[in-house]
Amino acid sequence: MTNKPPKSIADFMKDLGSDEAEFKKYYKSFSDLDKEIWKDIAKSTLKRVKSEEVYADYAVREKMLSFLYTLIEELKGYKAFVKYQFKNQKNGRFGLTPVFLDDFKEEFMAFSHEIVNEGLDTTEIINRPFISDKYADALWLEVLFIISFWLRDSSAEVEQTDAAIEKSSNLAFDLLGQTPLDSAFDFVKFLIQRK
Repeated sequence: MTNKPPKSIADFMKDLGSDEAEFKKYYKSFSDLDKEIWKDIAKSTLKRVKSEEVYADYAVREKMLSFLYTLIEELKGYKAFVKYQFKNQKNGRFGLTPVFLDDFKEEFMAFSHEIVNEGLDTTEIINRPFISDKYADALWLEVLFIISFWLRDSSAEVEQTDAAIEKSSNLAFDLLGQTPLDSAFDFVKFLIQRK
């Protein structure tokens, strides 16, 4: 690996012993190929997570933890690729999500909405006016944080990443769940309604 993209699709395919037309059957550009690789990582991660026998019994917090731990396991096989992608990233809208993660994000957001809705149904997550619709986006930011943290983690067995996963998920779901501020708000609302 040279850590440089091929100069052209033709050169890339020539190195593989094929021609550009074969590549163009599936992808328009290297960017499309990158997006497909990331989408496959997301799908593979979700498939592994959801195939665990205990998955259905997990609380939503545990489902997110399982996703993040499994994602890091999946990414270990692509570490050079992931490092290269993030080193040379071009951010999409609003500068938060790199363009190559567009399809990955789409897959994750479907999962995120699924667990947020489940959490709202079970009251593990509290419905809050105006911000509940942004919960899935907050979980996406956690995914970006964890990938970034993992790329910088120099601990022997990435145990620092494991700790970051646990602590960031605990914080996220503590904030999404019932907090003392929610109780205070409910109490003030009760007092106002009594007047």
